[in-house]
Amino acid sequence: MKPYIGIDVSSTDLYTCIMDQEGNTCAQFKVDNYLLCATFLRDQILLWANKRQPSEILIRMEATSVYSWHPAMFFHQQEELKSWHVKVFTIHPKLIHKFKEAYTDLDKTDGIDAWIIADRLRFGRLKVTAVMHEQFIALQRLTRMRYHLVHR
Repeated sequence: MKPYIGIDVSSTDLYTCIMDQEGNTCAQFKVDNYLLCATFLRDQILLWANKRQPSEILIRMEATSVYSWHPAMFFHQQEELKSWHVKVFTIHPKLIHKFKEAYTDLDKTDGIDAWIIADRLRFGRLKVTAVMHEQFIALQRLTRMRYHLVHR
């Protein structure tokens, strides 16, 4: 059994949906997008995992500018989650938007978006995305800044 965890990331909030393999919503959370609340969310995932004993945990979140990088790194580096073989991925918001078009009766809310992300993860066939480490992010920022300065 695998839980599918979808996280809709904004500058202020992390809307989270935990879905099982049959598409049932097991839990939903809305927490602030900062360290203490991410720790609470990690603990909720661990509580769920301890009850259901999954083979692995899949977490996918929207790649929302710089706001998704910190939560992705947080979940990727958590020692408590590593024993559950956690895999953290980001997904392009356009893929979520296109997948959501198949559901005609859903509103545009962040809670629904977290559910859609979890459901899209459950369907599979998504590209594997790497979690970029600090040194690569620093290099990315430097090269982008240079590009903008040169092309002014």
